[in-house]
Amino acid sequence: VYAMSAMCVSETAWAEFSPEQQAAIQRAAEEVQPWQIQATRDLIDKYMIEMRANGVVITELSDEDIATFMPAAERTWENMKSIYGEDKIEQLKAEISAVRGK
Repeated sequence: VYAMSAMCVSETAWAEFSPEQQAAIQRAAEEVQPWQIQATRDLIDKYMIEMRANGVVITELSDEDIATFMPAAERTWENMKSIYGEDKIEQLKAEISAVRGK
């Protein structure tokens, strides 16, 4: 299970903030990011335990199973680079690799 959270604001609303306010929002988002990642992981662990305890069968894919999805995933990564920037996509890919222990 992998979940991510986003802090979003429309371009119209963003333009209404002063450069100082924009910088403060950006700093705050960067500051809480490690906490948010850990909090999300902790909740996922908790929910996985609760689901199993309540009889939910969770199927975890093997590396071979995951490999079958990789060609489509790579195309998606490439498409997202133009939206989020190559550096952010590479950071996300590194995070996923770290979580998967690869």
